[in-house]
Amino acid sequence: MKLRNLLFVFGLTAVLSAATPAEPTKNYQHVRDEHSAAIKAGTPVKVVNHYGDIRTRPATANTVEMVSHNQFQNTPKPQLNIVNEKDKLLIEVIFPEAKGDVTGKKIQRVDLTLFIPENSPLTIHGKHGLVEVKGHAARLEIEADRGHVRFKNKAETLVKTVQGDIKGNFKGKPAGKSHIESIHGTIDLRFADKAAYKVKAVTKGHITSDYTMNVDWKGRERLKHAELETGNAGAELMVDSRHGNVMLLREI
Repeated sequence: MKLRNLLFVFGLTAVLSAATPAEPTKNYQHVRDEHSAAIKAGTPVKVVNHYGDIRTRPATANTVEMVSHNQFQNTPKPQLNIVNEKDKLLIEVIFPEAKGDVTGKKIQRVDLTLFIPENSPLTIHGKHGLVEVKGHAARLEIEADRGHVRFKNKAETLVKTVQGDIKGNFKGKPAGKSHIESIHGTIDLRFADKAAYKVKAVTKGHITSDYTMNVDWKGRERLKHAELETGNAGAELMVDSRHGNVMLLREI
């Protein structure tokens, strides 16, 4: 009898607890902002965002369009610092410091989508979020930490991550050298028919390719060194994934 009473009390308590609405999250906001900046043709653009994803698409005119999705709690609204001067454009996400006592976990996230002229040299500094660049045709430089990188480019490309994977599509024959590097991530590169590159790859992991390549093991660490060409008189491309795998494949 006592057991039945105990079960009844427990069940009643569970029902009452479930019926009690959870306390709403305080000071949580999700805000969309839009900005634009007119630039000259070929103006270098630099984007810095350590708080979320960065996605770029080709613009139809010499204007950079920006859309930011801001999520924040227990902290002031993020700011998009836009500096357009001296023939260069800087776009940087900044979170002001919260004043006074702050209770609870901070939520700070900003996802950026940008429309950038394809002939503008582009530099991107990310951190944990995804970096995705499509339809670019000028020098591209990307640095990230744990965030993954996706790109399609026709020109010189420099990409570096620590733990993030890199997936890229090469479309042309750039004039300068390209360098793709990840310490722990996997590098997956695809080459279009007209993409002419002389590739050198280094890794401790596996190397996969549908091109003819020469592979050698060098040094105490027995690193694999591979060389291949995707076309005649190709531009130099260095691929370095010390602890990840490397894939060098034809684009289908």
